[in-house]
Amino acid sequence: VGARGEAWPGPARARRVSRWAEMGCEDPVAALLAGRDAEAKRIARDGGAHAEGDATVMELPLVGETDLTTLLVGLGVIGVVLLVRRIDRRLPAYLVAVLAAIAVSAIADLAAKGVAVVGMIEPGLPAVGLPAVSLADLASLAAPAIGIALLVYADSGVTGQVLGRRGGYPVDGYQECLGLGASNIGSALTGGFPVNGSQSRSFTSADVGVRSQLASLGVLVLTVVTLLFLTPLFAPLPKSALAGVIIVVAFGLLEPVAFRALAQVDRKELGLALLTSAIVIAVGVIAGVLVIVVLSLFLVALRAIQPHRMLLVRVPGTDTFRGEDSVPDGAAVAGL
Repeated sequence: VGARGEAWPGPARARRVSRWAEMGCEDPVAALLAGRDAEAKRIARDGGAHAEGDATVMELPLVGETDLTTLLVGLGVIGVVLLVRRIDRRLPAYLVAVLAAIAVSAIADLAAKGVAVVGMIEPGLPAVGLPAVSLADLASLAAPAIGIALLVYADSGVTGQVLGRRGGYPVDGYQECLGLGASNIGSALTGGFPVNGSQSRSFTSADVGVRSQLASLGVLVLTVVTLLFLTPLFAPLPKSALAGVIIVVAFGLLEPVAFRALAQVDRKELGLALLTSAIVIAVGVIAGVLVIVVLSLFLVALRAIQPHRMLLVRVPGTDTFRGEDSVPDGAAVAGL
């Protein structure tokens, strides 16, 4: 079973979860290129949370354990991406940065200097078949599956909402859910990871100007060609280069303006947004999502039992009724 999936823009009703919940999960824990070798990409990708038994822990690289060469590779990739995007956003900045990292790694033999690289990937397409899971395995798989589902749900909802707002288009959560289910069935039959809509790939596509889902078909073709013929090219790719790309993408999720706008609407909601961010950073994404869900349900229940009340008065000379605060000379109607 894979460690996590990649995201879908959750069902429309799920958007009733408070805006602070969405904003709290947007903030990635991305400040950690610092060469923990194989951990760098995973930490940048997962926001620092991973499962060990039943616990979700935070794993941050210590300054004393930082590999300088690995760190410089990651920072270099970030610099190349930002530079290329500054020159022309239509250029494939991420591709340029990754190819440059591969070239530098191959020429300088960074693997021999202690930099973790992707290494050889066995070529060929995955075999298709039912997963080798027995009934006895289901109990032990249930808890991780629920955790993955929570991560996929939160990650997907944020991705869909942010891209939808920026692009000015609605997201059909139910249709996305059907696609997500079909994709996960296909992934299970080929031994893949749980599937979602991937913040990194989604925002990378948006940055390079993708406007159609036909782009996914192109990615599929290139993936098949890569699996069959091009896997040796990725052997010298430093993992910290991938971390650098994902960190740049992750910062694209940050919306400080949204926090200011939320403060103008309801300072309590702002406080909950900041609390959610702190929990995600300090404890982990799963804990943050659980707190979000519980607090959201509590707020919904609280507002249901204490709804907003106002006395309606007639606007003079009309049959229109408005709140008495907005119509000082309005006439109250008995029984209304």
